[in-house]
Amino acid sequence: MVKLDYFLDLFLIHNYSLFFLGSFFGGDMFIFAMSFLAGQGLWSWWSVFLICFVGTIASDCVWFLSGTQILDRFRKYKFFKKLDTKYLPKGKPWKVLLIFKFLYGTRILTIIYFGVRKLSFLKFLILDSIGTLEWLAVIVLIGWLAGRGIANYINLFQNISIALTALLIAALVFKFGLIWFGQKLKKQL
Repeated sequence: MVKLDYFLDLFLIHNYSLFFLGSFFGGDMFIFAMSFLAGQGLWSWWSVFLICFVGTIASDCVWFLSGTQILDRFRKYKFFKKLDTKYLPKGKPWKVLLIFKFLYGTRILTIIYFGVRKLSFLKFLILDSIGTLEWLAVIVLIGWLAGRGIANYINLFQNISIALTALLIAALVFKFGLIWFGQKLKKQL
């Protein structure tokens, strides 16, 4: 039977790889959890921010390029035509690329769509980087602040179950907050 200490040591030794892979595959909840642990003092918040930024941009580029290469055949479907005419007016992708990461559940589909729409890669990369910086700043800040606040309660009560419960509540509040914020932004678009 493998001890938990082994995984913790592995986790702490390879944290940069974990940040990259987690942000590449996992997304906002993983980044929030890593930021929370940075608030606990396991590593620096800026390392979480920088490496998760690179991982998120790499993931976005893969999805974008898959849209340009593979998914062009889906452009004929009604969903993409509706996006073209109603939600994404031609010539103004910057508005969408700056805020779409805040709309829960739309990130990958939006990126693929811009790939299908043949937006230039350089333009996508610049606008996606700006949007990712905004989005990541919010997630890392909220996670880090939550980690700092919970650390005070752990010291006060000396009870890990309270900390785990608080972490779960913070993650749920964050997730539902993103959904609520995304719905508000959808109404404004």
